[in-house]
Amino acid sequence: MGKNYQQDPELIRDVAKNTERIEKAYLAKQSKKRQNKTEKEELSQRWVAPLLLIITLLLGFLVSIIFN
Repeated sequence: MGKNYQQDPELIRDVAKNTERIEKAYLAKQSKKRQNKTEKEELSQRWVAPLLLIITLLLGFLVSIIFN
């Protein structure tokens, strides 16, 4: 009493095309996300090092004033 389905080759091709298109779009989106994340990390690293240097110099200056 089970139903017997016939495979439609055209439908199979359409599904394969759509799947490939969706996969490409997804991979492109993921790649763009990774690139944006990397750019944001680079921007944050540009100001972190100078800020830490300034803080270190200020602390050194304050310590030299206090203990001299």
